[in-house]
This record gives sequence, structure tokens and C-alpha cells, in this order.
Amino acid sequence: MNIADAITLIRLFLSPLLTASAPLSIPYFIVYSICGISDVADGAAARLTGRQSARGARLDSAADIVFFVCAFAPLIIHRIICFSAAQLIIIMLCAVIRITSYIISALKFRRAAALHTYSNKLSGILVFIIPYVISAVPVSAVLWVVCSVCTLSAAEELIITIKSSSPNPDIKSIFTMNK
Repeated sequence: MNIADAITLIRLFLSPLLTASAPLSIPYFIVYSICGISDVADGAAARLTGRQSARGARLDSAADIVFFVCAFAPLIIHRIICFSAAQLIIIMLCAVIRITSYIISALKFRRAAALHTYSNKLSGILVFIIPYVISAVPVSAVLWVVCSVCTLSAAEELIITIKSSSPNPDIKSIFTMNK
């Protein structure tokens, strides 16, 4: 166990508390913020200590999924976030593109890898800020922006995966592929 994995475990174990908190309440935001900070801190800790590992990356991905589900399920169940039919179609399209990219990566490089592109990082930031901004900005507008950016980043990841001759999860953009 290293410090990066310990930080990731904080997110993994705190995330279920989001489902026990009233959506958008102070306890919800405290836990949500700690989980969000841990998502940034675990990667930084792994890089600083030279302890980046495939196991740590898998643990981080699992913690991200648990966090996302636990954070957004209450918002959807309590109808704080309601998707239009068009937004649901875009979300499904985004999921299909991402899954296709992972399958191609697994077949081509013998491992499914999410890329750390700028657009994927922007997507993550936009998804993360949803609970903070939906009380100030119309939810539908926020969801349209987030759905659009996430779908474009998924498309970029798919194109990079198809065009790459070797796996490079740390590629920053489609525009830096051949540099």
C-alpha cells in the first residue's frame, strides 16, 4: 500500500456516503469535495513518489466509477437532474464511442486504456462541477454543454486509438499525436 492508493481508497470508501446524504446538502458537498480532491491528489501523489502502477490506475478507475454513481444517482433519483430524450441519446452515443475505443485498444494493444487527453480532463472537470453550478445555471444548459464536450472527447479518444501505432495513455491531444 502506498500513499496514492490510500488516497484513492478514501474516495472509494467515502463515495457511498453521498447516497446517504440529502442531495446538494452541506454534508453532500463536504463528502463530494473531499472525494473530488482525492481524485486529483492520488494521481499527484503517485507521480511525486514514483509509485504509478497498473494496479493503482485500476483502483483509481474503480473509485471514479463508484464516486460518479454515488454522486449522481441521488441527483437523478430526486429529479434534481433530468435528462431530455436528446441528451440521453447523446449520453448513449458517448458511451458507445468510449466502449468502442476501449475494445479497439484491447484488440490492438492487448489492453484497454483510457487516454489522459486535455479534452478528457476537461470532460472530467465539467462533470465534477455539475453539482456546484446547477443551482446557479439552468440544469438543461449545463447538461448540454457537458454532454457535448464529453462526446467530442470520446470521439477524439477513438480517433487517437484508431490512428495510434502503439499505446500512449498520456497523449495530450489528437494534435500532438505525431510530435
